[in-house]
Amino acid sequence: MPSYRRLLPLGLVIVVVSALLLAAQPARADAARPTWSVGDYWEYDILGAISPSGEAGTLRLDVVGQDSLSVGAATYSTHRTNLTFNVTLLGTPYEIHGNAWFRTTDLALAKLNFSITVLGFTSSIAITNEPPLSIQWPLTAGKTWDVASTMTVVTEIPGFPPGTDTSLVTATALVGADETVVVAAGTFTATPLRQTAPDGNYSKSYWSDETGNSVEEKSYNSTGAETSSMELRSYSYTPPSGTAGADTILGLPWYLWIVFVLIGVFAVVAFLMIRRKPPMPMPVPPGAPLEPGPSGGPPGPPP
Repeated sequence: MPSYRRLLPLGLVIVVVSALLLAAQPARADAARPTWSVGDYWEYDILGAISPSGEAGTLRLDVVGQDSLSVGAATYSTHRTNLTFNVTLLGTPYEIHGNAWFRTTDLALAKLNFSITVLGFTSSIAITNEPPLSIQWPLTAGKTWDVASTMTVVTEIPGFPPGTDTSLVTATALVGADETVVVAAGTFTATPLRQTAPDGNYSKSYWSDETGNSVEEKSYNSTGAETSSMELRSYSYTPPSGTAGADTILGLPWYLWIVFVLIGVFAVVAFLMIRRKPPMPMPVPPGAPLEPGPSGGPPGPPP
């Protein structure tokens, strides 16, 4: 039997192991809560109500630390981020700075503030959510829950007393099936989270494991007209060990590299064994005398 057939058992093992490894990998797990670290950032193109001027611009969030934040009677552990808006107001470009605090347990927004200086006068706005509008991780398609929060907006304008507006915000959250989202930062598989208010207004945010944040957020009124948008243009985020993105090598899942290594080993072994196959015996001319074989065995060809 040719020696290369001895490799069939090894080849069968490789095929079976490869099939098991591939079958054990789900298409994509439920979206897990991202783990932010100091130095992570996300920059978005913004338009509409999310923009302080209502016009097109950019927003950048930089994670700079953690704070214990009191909102009303509750205290939360939060990620503190720096906000930087670059917008145009009445034809003049402005850079607006502020902060935002996101609850560490679910990344729900607890508080934000920012200030803007126009003609030498600085105005500021502070918004708090008591409690934050919760996000229930992991995000699984079909999951739904209700959220409610008291939102307080405090506005300070030079020459006027502070203005305070308080309102109750309620909505129903619904997780959709994964979608492919294309933005300036790239193409991502993202999980949509829709929040619908009783009046029919709603928002959709698309969360990505790879980026550690939403890659796109859009808000709509009850007629379906878009009122604001955020689209990711650049980011820096390193998923923690053991989560999506951390178990890849050069962009490929670890289990595919195992398959490639096994196939490579199989090919090398096959090549070496075929090269070492013993040569065919030399034919014996007709009528040549035969020599006795070793140890009295059958006769063999002459030396």
